[in-house]
Amino acid sequence: PRPSTDARCFDGGAGERRALGASANGLVEFTLSFTVTLRARPCAPHDTYAKTNQWHAGGCGLVSGVRGALRDRDAWWLSQRSAPPLKETDYDVKRGGGAAGRSPANLRKRAAVEAAGSRGARSDWGASVAPTGKSLLFGVGHRHFEETFPRAGMARGSARPVRDATFRAFVPELADGRPHDVVVVRARRETAHPSARAPDEFARRSDAFAAFHETSGAPTAASIHDTSELRVYVDGLRRNGTFATTGGDAAVTVAKVAGLGKTSEGAPWGSRPPHALVDAPAAATLGEHLRGCLSNVALREGAVSEADVLRGAAALFGDVPETDRVPPPLPIYYAARPDAGSRTMVDAFRASLRDASDAVELREWTLPEASEDQTARFSTKVALVLRALAEQPPGAVVVIADVDVRFFKPVAPLVYAVMDGPDRPDVAFQREEDRSLQANLGFVAIRSSRAVADFFRIVGEVLAQKRKGVTGDQRIITKALPEPWWYGTPRLRWTLFPPEVATDALAGFLWRDFGDVTCFQDWILFHANDFSRPGLSASAGRDSKMALLANAEAMAASSSRPEDAVVLATRRWGWPKREEMVQALRNGSNAVS
Repeated sequence: PRPSTDARCFDGGAGERRALGASANGLVEFTLSFTVTLRARPCAPHDTYAKTNQWHAGGCGLVSGVRGALRDRDAWWLSQRSAPPLKETDYDVKRGGGAAGRSPANLRKRAAVEAAGSRGARSDWGASVAPTGKSLLFGVGHRHFEETFPRAGMARGSARPVRDATFRAFVPELADGRPHDVVVVRARRETAHPSARAPDEFARRSDAFAAFHETSGAPTAASIHDTSELRVYVDGLRRNGTFATTGGDAAVTVAKVAGLGKTSEGAPWGSRPPHALVDAPAAATLGEHLRGCLSNVALREGAVSEADVLRGAAALFGDVPETDRVPPPLPIYYAARPDAGSRTMVDAFRASLRDASDAVELREWTLPEASEDQTARFSTKVALVLRALAEQPPGAVVVIADVDVRFFKPVAPLVYAVMDGPDRPDVAFQREEDRSLQANLGFVAIRSSRAVADFFRIVGEVLAQKRKGVTGDQRIITKALPEPWWYGTPRLRWTLFPPEVATDALAGFLWRDFGDVTCFQDWILFHANDFSRPGLSASAGRDSKMALLANAEAMAASSSRPEDAVVLATRRWGWPKREEMVQALRNGSNAVS
């Protein structure tokens, strides 16, 4: 057990980004515990406080697993986030370029689906305190990722926003200047008990909730369709309160469909509800606009029991071990061509590493000659994976990286945290883009095993057959991961890295949809996953990638001048339709702390 940490006190500023005991990304059941001491007016003034009752902008942040900064959540951001979802039938659109796909009615429908994907809830979480200091808000967002599509694997654009749900716990004594132990839990939904005793004030709403906590009277879920319970304990007592949700009646209908647990077995984080919070960052933010102190902050996977809650936040913090194990140096394999242009890209890739020299081992595979054919280069990745697995003992973790990657922070700690976490995946991929859980092969962590080697060997064989419609290793893998029967590959346990392991496509969606100015400073690495299409010469693609990587480096370095980041991001990805924020940044009135 660890000793209690010193308190971290905040004066109403931007807060502190911090890695906790577990990654804030990809959580399913989890427990957050901390000790908090608040002033009588615990929140610094902020325009959005009166405009929402949700945890992500309804007060000042205690511990937040939401991307971006609270100061950026203005009226535009809130309108994006609270937009109601589309109905299930609205997604019935024709794809492809046939007559039905090009009809005006279908094109309008496709545009509506695309617009809906840019708005609405995201699968993240957070705990905050209301401006009055008398309520604690704990909530999660829900974005449903559709089950696999026949013959398409995990299709692009399959994400369907559902809604945000916040439990507002009544804690009148929270801001009395004394320390209070807080434990919030997201747990898999228990079976509803119709006979559970509900207080009179909830009796008229009994049709809206599956059950109530017998002692406190607190509703356990936002509706009968929710697959998770939200519990708030302060000083060992389960607190009563109310739920608030976004999206209106449309969200209730979509939540019912999404709660049926239709996600494929092959999807990351498994198929059992509740949904994984895949849109959260890896590191949480503490004390945003908060006037008070936090200590004993611990985040763990799994829902603790009420008996554990009674032990207090300090004991729960002490239960999270600090490992003394020093992992072996992380092998990072990459392929290099001998031509001068390729060597320039390789040298920049190597120079950008931020890990200590004894934390990683670079393993270069120098290819015999240059090639202008992008299609011919796809097979190189599979050969590199098989080469790396042949050189590593069973169980070892190895990284395969493209050289069109730039590192901005040490990467080995995150790789080992993901690969040695409770799920112990066989493979961890970058996330290709924001509207699906498609995998990207630009930066891949692999656990050496016969099954993984067989998987990639089969992918290489399919690639060599040049089947119709099969134009690259990534397209094959996108099908094979959720549907291993399609190519006869082994079923692997796979997952995705958090959004700090960015791709160009993912970063572009996040910028256009919500305009998060601070996200560029959170990047651990950036992959230029553009300009690699078949038919484009390697030299032309390389020149375009180098320009894109230079742009990414400038954005990541823009912490002191966010208005520069706005200009750079807009040049690459377009306007996020957030004119007031952009104007404020140009005037220098919203500088990053």
